[in-house]
Amino acid sequence: MKSIQRDGLDYEFSLVFELDSKHYAVATKDRTRLFAEQQPFRLGEGTGQALLEWCGTGSPAITLLDEQGVRQAIRQVRTLDELVTLYYHTAPEH
Repeated sequence: MKSIQRDGLDYEFSLVFELDSKHYAVATKDRTRLFAEQQPFRLGEGTGQALLEWCGTGSPAITLLDEQGVRQAIRQVRTLDELVTLYYHTAPEH
């Protein structure tokens, strides 16, 4: 089973599951850290509930008008993924 999508599409997502022929999921990309290094499992209501709770733990977006907030957020960044996410939340709309 091969996914058909444009190259690098999963780069844009925070979480990517791959499903096998028996409908078991493995997280191949997981910025949430909810499913990292977990054995294959079946997706279900609990999966959705865990993701909903994770979504509620985020911090509000920082705007360009709040320079002090942006500087503070940059100091708290620990990974490249976090820096990229911060950039997209603070970049001006095109």
